[in-house]
Amino acid sequence: MSAELKFINLDDFINRLLEVGREYPDLSQKYLRRIGNNLKRKAIAASPVGKAANLVWNWKAAKFRTNRKKLKQSWTGKIVGSTVLDSEYQLRTRAPHFHLVERGHALVINGRYLKFVQGKYFFRRVVQTFEHSGEIRQELEKFMNEVKAKIEK
Repeated sequence: MSAELKFINLDDFINRLLEVGREYPDLSQKYLRRIGNNLKRKAIAASPVGKAANLVWNWKAAKFRTNRKKLKQSWTGKIVGSTVLDSEYQLRTRAPHFHLVERGHALVINGRYLKFVQGKYFFRRVVQTFEHSGEIRQELEKFMNEVKAKIEK
């Protein structure tokens, strides 16, 4: 008693898998960037405004420019990693006072301690709500459906 297996279009399937393997890094970075930019938008929206002026006079260019030290204008994100397996989206702020606003600080004027200013913890709340919102799962499902469609093509 012997069983006979017959594979139809196996070579085509293997070629499609190899095509998806070549396109996978770009495709994964596309979805990783999309998820990271969604988090970045939410962080920008939740950032406190503050009292400082938004426009600052630039003497060299002789014109006003936006204050890049404000939290709302200082968020940047980029994808870091050499391979697909260790790629990650790093969201950071260039504002030098982010840690003071987020975690709190002692208010000292003329060398005298006045009080402790409680932190806002706005970024922690943004990350927690983003993790529980299900947006990451939806984007990953879209990614897997696109990979599946490329394989089944």
